[in-house]
Amino acid sequence: FGQENNSYNIFELASGWLEANSEENVMKGQPEAYCKACEKPLRAQHADLLKHSKTGVHKSKAAGFNRSTQPSLHNYGCVEVSEPVKHAEMKLAVFVAAHASVKTMDHLGELLSELGKGSPLANVKCHRTKCSKLIQNVVAPEYQKELLEDIGNAPYALITDEVTDLQVCKFMGVCVRYFSRSKKEMVTDFLGLIPVLDCTGQGLANSLKEYLKSIGLPLKRLMAVGVDGASNMCGPHNSFFTHLRTEVPNLQLFKCVCHSIDKCAQHAFDALPNDVASLINDTNNWFAHSAKRWGEYEAYYKTINGGKKPKKLMSLSKTRWLVWVPCSEIVLNQWHELRGFFLMKAEGAMGDKKAKEIVKLYSTSNNLYLLFLQHVLQGVQTVSSAFERTNADITKLYADLRSQILVLAGRILDSRCILQAAQPGMLRSDEIRMLKEALGNRDNYKPLNRISVGDSFNKKSTAEKVPEDELNGIRNKCGQYVFTLTKLLLNKLPTNVDAVSKLKHFIPTTALSRSSRPTFQQLPTEIAEGEGFDLSKLESQWELLGTLTFPDICDGQDPEKIDIVRFWSCVLDVKNAGGEHTFKELALFVLKALTLPISNAVVERVFSVLSCLKCRRRNRLQLAMLEALIRVRVHLKVIGQCCTKFQPSKSMYKRFTVDMYRKHIERVPAPAPTAPSASTSSQPDYQGLEEWLVDNPDSDEGVLISIPENDEAESEELCDIDYEIVNELDTEVFNEDLLVVRL
Repeated sequence: FGQENNSYNIFELASGWLEANSEENVMKGQPEAYCKACEKPLRAQHADLLKHSKTGVHKSKAAGFNRSTQPSLHNYGCVEVSEPVKHAEMKLAVFVAAHASVKTMDHLGELLSELGKGSPLANVKCHRTKCSKLIQNVVAPEYQKELLEDIGNAPYALITDEVTDLQVCKFMGVCVRYFSRSKKEMVTDFLGLIPVLDCTGQGLANSLKEYLKSIGLPLKRLMAVGVDGASNMCGPHNSFFTHLRTEVPNLQLFKCVCHSIDKCAQHAFDALPNDVASLINDTNNWFAHSAKRWGEYEAYYKTINGGKKPKKLMSLSKTRWLVWVPCSEIVLNQWHELRGFFLMKAEGAMGDKKAKEIVKLYSTSNNLYLLFLQHVLQGVQTVSSAFERTNADITKLYADLRSQILVLAGRILDSRCILQAAQPGMLRSDEIRMLKEALGNRDNYKPLNRISVGDSFNKKSTAEKVPEDELNGIRNKCGQYVFTLTKLLLNKLPTNVDAVSKLKHFIPTTALSRSSRPTFQQLPTEIAEGEGFDLSKLESQWELLGTLTFPDICDGQDPEKIDIVRFWSCVLDVKNAGGEHTFKELALFVLKALTLPISNAVVERVFSVLSCLKCRRRNRLQLAMLEALIRVRVHLKVIGQCCTKFQPSKSMYKRFTVDMYRKHIERVPAPAPTAPSASTSSQPDYQGLEEWLVDNPDSDEGVLISIPENDEAESEELCDIDYEIVNELDTEVFNEDLLVVRL
């Protein structure tokens, strides 16, 4: 069209309406040029095009194609956000999800925009609405997608528990434990928060199955569930576990050892006098709500101890009974100072009545009971704390539990009744049976003077010259406490303890041992049933593994220090000369066995996060937002990152579009027009809307917003009120009469 010759160039004049005719039409004999405005083919000659452009019909039709008058999308509030700005806004959203309230972004976003002039921060337009949508519809869903993709077809275990929030809403928290082939480690992460109304075993099982189906996680790959021990969760009839087992026959059940140990220690305390608990409670309650009393005691303590400050007292917990250990330790360390202070408060006719009662509790017998509890419960608390870890070595945990039970039994039973293994191992069912029989025979008990109550107890009783009869009575109650605690622990152990005890054969030094290597029949093959494992192939690979040495698998690492999961992930990577994985089936079988849940502590930590998020000041958080906030916080903890190291993925950038609002914005037909009353303005009350948004930041209700047609001023005013919604929507928003905005 004369594009090379500027003197005959007509493209400036024809811009917007002139284009080349299609090849198909040209082959049919039509001219080479085409007018889009008139929908008419033209000869590609300068004179013809110029003549056509001056016709009246063309001028009227081509007016809408004039680029100089065509309004841009920016005129309608649609601004293309650059990638650096999206990056900054997503990092800000993750910061808010991890550390602050979403409402903070109303001020933080504007502050950063003002201070960041000359940088991408100057273009940040992020308030609480956009921030909440980024968390709820961009970051959190992508984290969940990454989690499900990482699980893939791997077997997994679920750890579940129930919680009731401030709004009396019942939820079932679910965490998942699986072996990640990409990370080569065992991962325990937050899976979801399921609202429940029916808390029976069947109701909880149905809710879980529906949730797993909705997220695409196959139920048939579920191999174990960890619960807290409640009857509706793990009872033998009509429980959560039994209903799941109807669809997953080989499902394993694990009761939380932490809950069991804590409950056992609590019930065993009934064997001791009530004065011991009263001593701890009354001492703490005396100072708990009085700054004056604590200030007086602090001055008294400093006078005696050369200016050192006393350690704060702790209150006992009804749900975490093992907090007794630090509580009793503080009282024992300040025994003389506390007793002297209460004596000072109780002396005289006008002395404090409650102080006089507390002084009586500071007796030698109660001191001996506290020394005994301190001696016995330290080991129990150590084992309980070990089970509370998210990713601990399950073989070492149950070995420590075995040792602690044997130590407890050895305090009251004769040594001939305690079966000591040649090497440390995991608790076996025959040991449990032996200990139960020994506890049932009174001839196996030690005399009172030989019961192990601790060296501090013995020294204190000797120094105070406690009478023999009184001392025997104290020793007898201490023995009853140990008896009750040991018996309860034996009854609370997992029913599948034999399968758990066989996991010790997978310890690297044992699996590669030349002398004491277990046979294939000693492995927990019951875990492989129903999973498509070929037992003959597993056996041949187990025998082949015995021919290798540790450097053949994990060169450069210490076999005594390597983690058991890390070792078997290295076994999985071993290849033969043909490039095939030599021990693929065996390694996957072992890693499946190691996926068994450790305790319920991880889901309790999720509930702690929930309590921090949904507090009295934020009690209207709805499920979707609450779950998204928990997912971001827990996942960052799992991957060992914080908001400062967060880097958005490519998928997050793809999600960062106007579509992130669409799930929460609905267009509805405009209501029939009504005659305006004298007291009501016909214009929308944007000021009232703004006040409503400020007063109800977390409301889940709809806000009706009227938008007059062709009224840019009102649209600008609306944009100021809720910038993200209007600014990110397409131009059709301004042609609608009414919007329903879901916050």
